[in-house]
Amino acid sequence: MIKVNQYSQKRLVSVFIFSSIVLIAFLSYKDILNYFFTAMDSFTLIDTGRIRSFKDVVRIFSEPLMNGTEFAEIMKYYRPISTLSFGLDYAVWGLDPFGYHLTNLILHALVSVLIFFLLSFLTKKDRVTAWFGAIIFTIHPILAESVPAIARRQDIMATLFLLLSLLLFFKYAAGVLYKGAYLLFSLFFYALALGSKETAVILPFLICAYLVLFQYNKFSKTVLVDVLKKNALYFEVTLVLLGWRTYILRGLGGYNSGISVPVTPIFQSITNFFRYLLYPVPFLNMPAIPSRNLNGQSYSLFSLLTIAVLLMFFLMVSLPRQRRRMRKFLVGLNEGKVVLFSIVWIGLFLTLHVSAQVFCAYHMYMAAVPFCMVLSVVMTKSFRNKHTIIGSVMFIATAALSISFLAYSPLTRNYGEWKESGDISSMFLSELSGIVAGLPPKSIIHIYDLPAAISSYKLENPHAVSVTYLNSYSIKSWIEMKYPDKFPEVVVERTIELETLPKKLYLETETLEGHNVNIIVNFGRGTKGGERERI
Repeated sequence: MIKVNQYSQKRLVSVFIFSSIVLIAFLSYKDILNYFFTAMDSFTLIDTGRIRSFKDVVRIFSEPLMNGTEFAEIMKYYRPISTLSFGLDYAVWGLDPFGYHLTNLILHALVSVLIFFLLSFLTKKDRVTAWFGAIIFTIHPILAESVPAIARRQDIMATLFLLLSLLLFFKYAAGVLYKGAYLLFSLFFYALALGSKETAVILPFLICAYLVLFQYNKFSKTVLVDVLKKNALYFEVTLVLLGWRTYILRGLGGYNSGISVPVTPIFQSITNFFRYLLYPVPFLNMPAIPSRNLNGQSYSLFSLLTIAVLLMFFLMVSLPRQRRRMRKFLVGLNEGKVVLFSIVWIGLFLTLHVSAQVFCAYHMYMAAVPFCMVLSVVMTKSFRNKHTIIGSVMFIATAALSISFLAYSPLTRNYGEWKESGDISSMFLSELSGIVAGLPPKSIIHIYDLPAAISSYKLENPHAVSVTYLNSYSIKSWIEMKYPDKFPEVVVERTIELETLPKKLYLETETLEGHNVNIIVNFGRGTKGGERERI
């Protein structure tokens, strides 16, 4: 009878854990289900991902991302799995934005649940730490840059498949029954992760870190050789898929040669990386100060604080006594190994993006996973040792950071700029529909004063910093899906920055020689004094 009660109690706890994680994920992003299509690449991803026959499936796996569009002329990527997901969504939902947002929300909830499983395994079934880590991730404000944006699903999918692959490898390494099947499925999900986004390439190195920290507890030449042998299949899959990607892209990919792109300096990338993790929305607008670095970028107060903290850290670990304590925690205790494993994960991700020299807030989805793992482990460990001075200080610091995440998370704040960018797109495309229907095939549409930003959001805290709007190739993709017999060319001649969301939008048309048509965007009341800034 006691065993039945204990089993029932564990089952109830499990139900509470999973339902609470999913519920918080849903409550955080439920509003996006009412949004129109968000992020400028969404229509183009849907258009190029449409599946009308088996040939389209072959095409998706044998072409660069958004092939045949203006996007592919600027940069080359290969992400067939994420593209395929848009094709499957289109087969079910057509051009109903609800379904695409629902897919993003479900994928995000699944990632949050997998983080619980990952932390539970690494901490030897410490459910409190695992649950807390999953909740911190679910509400982390930086994710507001990715989850509401349909086109940024690729980051969510890559993280989802990477976690599945990692968990299955843990089972395989533990020597469970049918471990060959676990290895096979782990490799399969790793291939899906790489096909979703290139950042999943860090997985084999994460597996190496896991084996060294949790199975060997030491590092030597012999251990390294053994780890590489156990990880050989993952490196082989990496080489095969990267080789195929190189063949499809006719090179390494990224920005095409000859294209001038803004390069983020290394120091700025690093400070931005940690600023996004700690202060993912600018609710602490730390001012810039006059000093400048070698790249001409002004240092922010946060940058200087980052340097100061790092110097203090290195000074502290340089002391023999503190170094012994830290070594005992990181290597001798299981919680320390989890922290060290997470730090390796963060370091690998940061190195990958710094080497790419382009770093944005919406790249942070996968990086938030190990950061939340560190935060949850340190917080629960320090709470259990709160009678010590270091434990008390660490608990207060991590608790304060967690509370700030909750205060600025989508669970408690409304990141309305995503909704309003969708509203602008909806108004514009609704008006454009009536015009395009009457145009002859192969018309050339020139658009003036297309909204590209809402300036009032820059003054609000918090706000998402990477909201995007319609552009020429996204409008072209929408027309091709809505009117498949038109085959238009779309040229955005001029964009503007609105001060607030307009209440009304209408289009003026002017027919030129041939099939050229000028479309000028005008607005009703809703902009402050009707003033607009041209971009």
